[in-house]
Amino acid sequence: MALEQLREAVNAIDGSYYNVTTPDKNVKPMERVFSYELYHQMRRTFAHHNLAVHGEFEKQLRLIPEINRSKKIIPDMVVHESHNIYNNLLAIEIKVSKKLRKKQF
Repeated sequence: MALEQLREAVNAIDGSYYNVTTPDKNVKPMERVFSYELYHQMRRTFAHHNLAVHGEFEKQLRLIPEINRSKKIIPDMVVHESHNIYNNLLAIEIKVSKKLRKKQF
């Protein structure tokens, strides 16, 4: 379910959020521009499933119980049940690439 909802959110993003035209007419990927639109689309997509979408959410490092707790891990986005440390559906880290195109997802 979670991956299908993520795919729906990504597919709802307009291509202009993948590569942004700057004021000096350069076209380049911008992680924050894409991330904010993905966040918006994910909130829309997951809203009817009683799931929260949060950006840069720490959640006491219990996203992946097997991780080394001495490292601070804060993913770009988390889809989870609020007030519950065990039901985490997605932890997402976003990185941009000049080669990435929407059709790849």
